[in-house]
Amino acid sequence: MTRSENYCSLKLDNSKKGEYLMTIWRENEFIISTNKELLDIETIFCFLHNDSYWAKGIARETVEKSIENS
Repeated sequence: MTRSENYCSLKLDNSKKGEYLMTIWRENEFIISTNKELLDIETIFCFLHNDSYWAKGIARETVEKSIENS
């Protein structure tokens, strides 16, 4: 697969100062994207809350707010 087949980047959004529109990279079944709508918030929350040592017990509201503001 060539770079152009697994990489997509959109241009600067001139309506918002310095903000870029979505960027997506694909490799096999994996996707890396700046599109927050693709995130599985429940899976992220469960991992952080139950399994991570650095955020064990974190509130769902904190996870959601962090994603919103990132």
